Amino acid sequence: MHDIRKITPHEVDDAIKLSEYSFKYKLVGEKRQQRVNFMSDHIVFGAFDGAQMIAKTHVIPLGVIINDQEYAIGGIASVSTYPEHRRKGIVNRLLDMALLTMRVEGYIMSYLGPFDIGFYRRYGYELISNLKKTTVLATDLFYYKDVCGTVVRKHALETLDVVNQVYAQWCRQYNGMLVRTEKWWSDSVNGEHSVAVYYNEAGLARGYVFYYFKEEVMKVGEYAYLDEASRRGLWNFISNHDSMIEKVEIMSADHESMSFLFNNPDAKIEIIPDFMGRVVLVKEFLDRYITGDVGAGFNLVLTVHDARAQWNTGVYQVSATGVEFEASGKAEGLEMDINTFTALFLGCQKPEFLYESGRITGDRDQLAMLKQVLTTKQCAFIDRF
Repeated sequence: MHDIRKITPHEVDDAIKLSEYSFKYKLVGEKRQQRVNFMSDHIVFGAFDGAQMIAKTHVIPLGVIINDQEYAIGGIASVSTYPEHRRKGIVNRLLDMALLTMRVEGYIMSYLGPFDIGFYRRYGYELISNLKKTTVLATDLFYYKDVCGTVVRKHALETLDVVNQVYAQWCRQYNGMLVRTEKWWSDSVNGEHSVAVYYNEAGLARGYVFYYFKEEVMKVGEYAYLDEASRRGLWNFISNHDSMIEKVEIMSADHESMSFLFNNPDAKIEIIPDFMGRVVLVKEFLDRYITGDVGAGFNLVLTVHDARAQWNTGVYQVSATGVEFEASGKAEGLEMDINTFTALFLGCQKPEFLYESGRITGDRDQLAMLKQVLTTKQCAFIDRF
């Protein structure tokens, strides 16, 4: 049996070497030190064969915004195993230990970027976010007239405080977006990116784009705007590159609809399944999620099954007095697994669709009550870790 435990500071280099081998890259000099700094607040679990680290995973302390409240989450990252030790159940044990640790540490949710969606569904994770890639040919770029305000172009790291002020407002139109700390910005902003910030006539920053060039393509990694004027001002900035490029590629949340406003809406659009999430602490999640007066006659009963985090399995009764949990027994109401619960409450899927498809079973009349407490925002996540 392999020993699985938290790694020590002197084993960080071994963890980096394992990532380098598994994900086929090499870090040297400053970039290697940056990775060490990036890992400084990670909880890293290693599996050891004697003194040799043979597998690992990271739990990154993060926060996301759901219904305008911050939830503590554990980001699962760098799940990796040397090939000669794969298919021996080691990842199983690493992820189970990560889930248990997140429970102890009070992380209400967990996110990860999957290499295989089906694989992580077995651990209770569900797809919560798609990315939309919109490709616009240079010949289809156009210019809005009479747009007030100005766009200022800078290197990305020069203006992160201003950009973060815009992001903190923009991200709240969705559920599940990352709370970006100063450390997150400094660790995650790639030096090859430039940023253009839109300022309105009053001098207030109201939008930005992160972008870079690769050959004849302008790649826009983030297009954030707080109003129509900032959207147009930033679009004009992009269009002014028409003589320099063959096309523009814009990455956005799945729900971004600006292509409808293009002069030629016949842009190439790709939907890319991206991030997964799962609720780690269902009772604590519901306690925070369900706010306001649900009414004296309200009685929603949910049975949740969670094979990997058994502490979540049980019956949850939601009423005017709050959320009550019973670990055993079966009750009349609605029944679902933790994957479905996560997708439902984050606003990723509609309750009617999940019921008709058999992902939710039980008393159909309870769907109306369920809809009363569900978010009206859609879920999105555009970051990486």
